[in-house]
Amino acid sequence: MSRRNLSVLFAALAIGLLCYSRADRNPYARYTSRAFELIDDLALEEPPDDELFAGAVRGMVGVLRQRGDVHSGYLEPTSAEPLRAEMRQEFGGVGVRVGLEGDPPRVTVVEPPQPGTPAYASPIRARDVILSIDGFDTEGADLATVVGHMRGPVGEPVEVAVRHADTTEESFRLVREVIRVPSVIGDRRTAEGGWLFPLEEEPRVALVRLTTFGNRTTEELERTLREAIDSGVEAVVLDVRLNAGGALDTAIGVTGLFLPEGAAIVSTRGRGGRVVDRFAATADGPFLDLPLAVLIDGDTASASEIVAAALQDHDRATVFGSRSFGKGTVQQLLSLEAGRSLLKLTAASYWRPSGVNIHRLPGTPDDEPWGVSPKSANAVSLTDEQRTAWFEWRRQRDLLAVEGAEPAEPPAPAPLEADTILTRAVEHLLEGMESAQGDAAP
Repeated sequence: MSRRNLSVLFAALAIGLLCYSRADRNPYARYTSRAFELIDDLALEEPPDDELFAGAVRGMVGVLRQRGDVHSGYLEPTSAEPLRAEMRQEFGGVGVRVGLEGDPPRVTVVEPPQPGTPAYASPIRARDVILSIDGFDTEGADLATVVGHMRGPVGEPVEVAVRHADTTEESFRLVREVIRVPSVIGDRRTAEGGWLFPLEEEPRVALVRLTTFGNRTTEELERTLREAIDSGVEAVVLDVRLNAGGALDTAIGVTGLFLPEGAAIVSTRGRGGRVVDRFAATADGPFLDLPLAVLIDGDTASASEIVAAALQDHDRATVFGSRSFGKGTVQQLLSLEAGRSLLKLTAASYWRPSGVNIHRLPGTPDDEPWGVSPKSANAVSLTDEQRTAWFEWRRQRDLLAVEGAEPAEPPAPAPLEADTILTRAVEHLLEGMESAQGDAAP
């Protein structure tokens, strides 16, 4: 029997044992195990055990979704590993960033390969079209499928065929290495692929963007802030727009960098509103006196909302932008099938230090206190057209410079021209800095 079949068998046995162990408390657990056995033994067309198992879990999760829990889910092995890689902030790959471009859309390398990676030392160049990966034809494929073929175990080779901008085609072999993905990024890229954090127009203020809350985010952020301060930065804009969240522990760690010992950060509650945990800063944060603003939008969710809410409740930072998403629930990642798949299960809700639940249930009206909202004087709403223009400007600014490329005509606007929300935050910080300097003058 293959290892895969053994894993599925053990998973099925585990379900059976669990169901029978709970039968005295809930007979439906026994019924579930019995239904699995009957279908497995008696169905005219013998179903694969792994498909029966996946179908059973998806069905149970479906009940949760029907009852309003849209964040629980079952992740099959092909989806579970990318999520783990996102949380680890590293994966086995070659170091290229791709997108769908052209008509018809083709998988295209959107910027020069990441320095120090296998792709950087290869013939791959920006604007190359990826034709195939280990013989898999990428024409018509979606990005997730292509990325899945490009990634794999560290040390294993991958054959890549590309079409260069001059229409010549080339095939070569790369050996996958560990690719680390930063979660703390700045205003613009360096030629070496790093990030510059001080704003061009106002270098006393740094733009620090968090893209996710992964295993290394707190460490990255602390190091970035120390380096920025050493370079002359006096205030920071912490940007969590478009940040869908991540690990609860990381959100607590990030918030603790700015709060004094004992300051409440977040509490979690289980069934019936019972408080499960209360989290507070365990020591004085190293950046207690750093002037700080936080940028949020409608895609700011979960861990990002924990940070923004705690800093707002303690008057530690001024929040700018528009109301956040309103995801105030905690999902546990529970291993299934010997760790091959995952059950993402909503197990608690989280509550901000003020005692307000951030979560927005389906149908919750706008006048209820869900999410995180800037004060009215700091609210900046963008039209769909303005938001799209900002997103495209930001995407272009984030790309590594293509060697030999002509400068944009007309030149792309600087951040304080293109980003209205950032501009408001910087103006606020500068006013505070000038006021503090005036108060300190003899």
